Amino acid sequence: MSSLFDKPHNRRGTGSVKWDFNQQKFGDVSENAIPMWVSDYDFSIPPQVSNALQSRLEHGVFGYTEVTKTYFESIQTWYQEQHQLDLDTDWVVPVNGVMPGIALVIEQLTNEGDSIAVQSPGYGKFKEAIALSGREVEEITMVEESGCYEMDFNAIEAALASGVKAFILCNPHNPIGRIWSPEEVQAIAQLCHRYNVWLISDEIWCDLALPGYQCWSALNLEERYLQKLVVTTAATKTFGLASLRLANLIIPNPTMRGAIEKRKQALFLDLFDAMAIVASQTAYTTSLSWLNDLKVYVQGNMEFLNSFLSQHIPALSFQMPQCGYLVWVDCRALNLTDEALRRLFIDVGVLPSVGTEFGAGGNGYVRLNLGCSRDTLEQACQKLLKINS
Repeated sequence: MSSLFDKPHNRRGTGSVKWDFNQQKFGDVSENAIPMWVSDYDFSIPPQVSNALQSRLEHGVFGYTEVTKTYFESIQTWYQEQHQLDLDTDWVVPVNGVMPGIALVIEQLTNEGDSIAVQSPGYGKFKEAIALSGREVEEITMVEESGCYEMDFNAIEAALASGVKAFILCNPHNPIGRIWSPEEVQAIAQLCHRYNVWLISDEIWCDLALPGYQCWSALNLEERYLQKLVVTTAATKTFGLASLRLANLIIPNPTMRGAIEKRKQALFLDLFDAMAIVASQTAYTTSLSWLNDLKVYVQGNMEFLNSFLSQHIPALSFQMPQCGYLVWVDCRALNLTDEALRRLFIDVGVLPSVGTEFGAGGNGYVRLNLGCSRDTLEQACQKLLKINS
């Protein structure tokens, strides 16, 4: 099966954010530069999904489309089989992507001027969604030692006690690749309950737990915590379907769920792309074997890069992630400013996400996407050797 992931794909000229918009993000860069910043795959989607999309395309009629009972049941079965959770399909609210969903939730759960807490370093779009909605960002820096991260529960409690209205938990965490333990998720839920704070658990990475690891969803929490919980998830990150936009808000509280549905209707966001529905539904029901093979391949990429850096560029290092296909590379031994670090990677021809994009605690780091063929990774490694010169 590795041959499926070894196969190179030329994504240039397809409107790919990763491959066609590097000039806009990085300025004047070499045409031979390898982009490793946007978190999507360079792999073909599962063949079963491709076949289903082709079949739907051949049908030829693309009128207005809503999600059907079959879609909800595909999610329910996936949670039963992969997470040992009995998911009530009534809780599922389809949306046009996780971030649009989170923006919608922020609007409904909080008021302008309210504070919403996030952990840093963390996914920058959370802060962007908070700020653009007129809310205040409460940034809580995680505790880091030698590249390993822990939650700072004292700082979290202080923030929640100060009047924060919602807490966004990224589980598994982007960019560090850490899966929070059941005890950690429960501790966050207890604090949110104590201070009457909504918990928004972004679990879009939950199905990408690498071999030997398992994600513990906040949906496992006790009933008393579920009434102020919103979970976000999607098949798109897992199966490489990012441009076929469809995601899920999972909202146990019926009053809040109704408010979200009403707001969706007010914004005319209650219809969905036919191909997106087919792709996600088919992925959930047919593509587990593909996903398991992908995880093994990506973990092999991580091991390859880890070995390469330790042998050839010891100034760069990373902790092996527990999930996903991103690595959080510690470059602090280079003793460079963040702008100089950014410039160095651009000059050698590897385009990263610079650590400062992820907020406090990101200084001296870059995030690299290893969701690529081994050949592409080897080419990137050869370019990185120029760091030593």
